[in-house]
Amino acid sequence: MNYIPIKNNKDDVRNSIFRITSPKINAAAFAEVSSMYFLLGGIVNNVAGSALAEAKYHLAKSPFFCRKVKYYSKRAFRAFDAYEYRLKERLGERWQLFLDNTDEQQKLIHDDIERLYWAFRGELLKDGCEHATLIARTEVAYTMLAFSEHFFNVYFDTSKEKISADVRTLFNAYRVQDVAKLWSSTCDELRKQIGVTSDFQNSKQCRLALSVIENKIISPELVNKAGAQALRDNPKFLDDISSKDRKLLEEYL
Repeated sequence: MNYIPIKNNKDDVRNSIFRITSPKINAAAFAEVSSMYFLLGGIVNNVAGSALAEAKYHLAKSPFFCRKVKYYSKRAFRAFDAYEYRLKERLGERWQLFLDNTDEQQKLIHDDIERLYWAFRGELLKDGCEHATLIARTEVAYTMLAFSEHFFNVYFDTSKEKISADVRTLFNAYRVQDVAKLWSSTCDELRKQIGVTSDFQNSKQCRLALSVIENKIISPELVNKAGAQALRDNPKFLDDISSKDRKLLEEYL
C-alpha cells in the first residue's frame, strides 16, 4: 500500500493535494472529503475492530489457536494495532475526541452487531457445528472488516464527483485492507479445520441483520448523537465546530 509519510509531514493528507494531477480539484472540497472520511471511516473501522477483539478473545482460548490460524490471526491483530497507531499520529490532540465519538457509536450499534452474531450462530447450530460460538464471532469480525473495505471504496467512488479526482490511495494508511485480508485467511483456515458448511449468504436472517447494520451504522441520527456525547465529554473542542455542524447537533447537546 502507499502509506502517507506521517512523521515527515504534519499536513500529510492536505498537502498531498499537490501530488494530484487533476487541475479541477478544490482544496476546500478535499478538506471536507478528508474530514468526513476520518469520521465515518473511523466509525466503521472501530466497529470492525471491536468485533475483531471479541473474536480474538474466543479464538485465543480455543484449541484451534495454533499453526496457520495463530499465524494469520496474530498478524491481523498487529495490523489493526498499526492502523490505530497511524490514525492516532494523524489526529494528534483530537485522538481522545475521536475515541469517545467512535466508542459512543459502538454502544449505539452494539445490539445490532449482536443480532448478526446470533443469526450466524443460529445457522451454524442448525447445520450441527460443534463450535458455533467461535465461528460466529470470527464471522462477525470478518463481515465487519469486509464492510469496512466496501465502505472505503464506495466512499471514495462517491467523493470523485465532489473533488474531480480519485484520492483513495492517499488514505491507504487509514483503512483496514491488510487486516481484512489476514483475517479472511484466518477464517478460511478455521472453517476448513472445523468443517463449516453453513451458507450465510443465502440465510435470510443473516442478510437481514447485516442490512440493518449497513443502514444504521453511519445514519445521521446515530452519528450526530455519538458526536454530541463526545463533545460533551470534550467541551474544549466545541469552539472548533462550525455553526452549520453545531446547528445539526443542537438537539443532542
